[in-house]
Amino acid sequence: MGSGKGGSSWVSKNSSSKSLPECYEKKCHHPVAKFLSSQEYSIHCDKHACKFGAGCRDSKRSRAKFCAHHSMCAMPNCGTKVLDVEGGGFLYSNIGHKKWFCRDHSCKVKVKDRQCYEPRHENSQYCEEHSKEFQCKMPKCDSDRDGSERYCKKHHCEVDNCHRRILKLPDDEMDGRDKKRCYQHQRCEASRECKSYSLWDSKKIPTKLCANHFKCQFLHGCNGFAQGDSRFCTDHECDQSGCLQPRDAHNSLTMRWCHMHLCSAPGCPDFANGHGHAYPQKCFRHTCQRGDCAEIVQDSNPNSRFCQTHACADSACTNESTIPGGYCFAHACITPGCRAPQERGSPFPGLCTRHVEEIIEQQQQHYHHTATRSGTTSRSGSRTSSHDSRRIPRSFRHQHYHYPTYQAPVQASEADRRYESYDNLDDHYQRMPRSRWYD
Repeated sequence: MGSGKGGSSWVSKNSSSKSLPECYEKKCHHPVAKFLSSQEYSIHCDKHACKFGAGCRDSKRSRAKFCAHHSMCAMPNCGTKVLDVEGGGFLYSNIGHKKWFCRDHSCKVKVKDRQCYEPRHENSQYCEEHSKEFQCKMPKCDSDRDGSERYCKKHHCEVDNCHRRILKLPDDEMDGRDKKRCYQHQRCEASRECKSYSLWDSKKIPTKLCANHFKCQFLHGCNGFAQGDSRFCTDHECDQSGCLQPRDAHNSLTMRWCHMHLCSAPGCPDFANGHGHAYPQKCFRHTCQRGDCAEIVQDSNPNSRFCQTHACADSACTNESTIPGGYCFAHACITPGCRAPQERGSPFPGLCTRHVEEIIEQQQQHYHHTATRSGTTSRSGSRTSSHDSRRIPRSFRHQHYHYPTYQAPVQASEADRRYESYDNLDDHYQRMPRSRWYD
């Protein structure tokens, strides 16, 4: 700028000053200054012209080099002075007459030892152009890249020879994730012993499991992990060795076994280890103990060990029936071929009602006989009827008479003798031959 500082000078004395306009500053009548570098005129004289160049229309103080606008950092509210940073030899022409920004607000790059004065890009220490080359690619990070990588050390995957950035997901999805690794190097979360990396989806979001583990597919939405060929975690897989089926659930309770290995009796949590080939099987407690039967035991008797078909028809009995739906040996009629229930309270233990009635009928026919009529009349109290026939005793064999207890010893002794003689007479009469009763 001319011969003076700032590159401007007065018009030489040989030239006519009257041909130049006067300074724009009030009460100043000096001619305007000319900048030799651009051959352009300022609107102010050399004393008042800002050394920024002809593009500045503001005046400066007589001893200042720049106007108030160009003497400070162009960043609003920044009071850093140009000359304090750059020194008195600074010229705006050296930076292409652009705005000057201090070191806190200008690009930090130096190209061929020359500072870049472009303003910093948003959330960056570089200008928009240089940030593409030197700044970490992680959004909102203003750090320098790590060598030839695209990310800084903080956002660079820690695995050797990996050039990807660390995994970044919403906070609620980062639980259990490795924040120092990229999406391809996230550890499988199935177990601490698993060293494999987890899989990832089409959006490059890693799952929590590797190729050898899967999320448990149990019906209640389990967060556990399955391994190998199984689709369920160890808490929801059948406890039977080699079985890959899910455990059965009953009334919101999870059993230890799947539907194939769980006792099919309602509400029973035991293992179906009963014998037989019928399906579904039951546990030993609920399987009919008949060797060729696998049906469930009857519900009416909790102590029974047999099904409805093979259990004794007596609801209180726990024994096996002799025929399907019949009675056991202890409650069935002892007559060969008959399995009807025994009559309770019968004088003939072990027989059913029909056979008891048959015996009574046979005894009546055996003891009853009819003689020819006679003219004599039977005496009162006699054991013969008016037809001269003996009355059939109304008692069965071995049935004892019941008589009142006498207080006096003599009466009691006489009663014993009398009733005992009755029993002896009945026995004697029943032992008499009947081959010729009709003679």
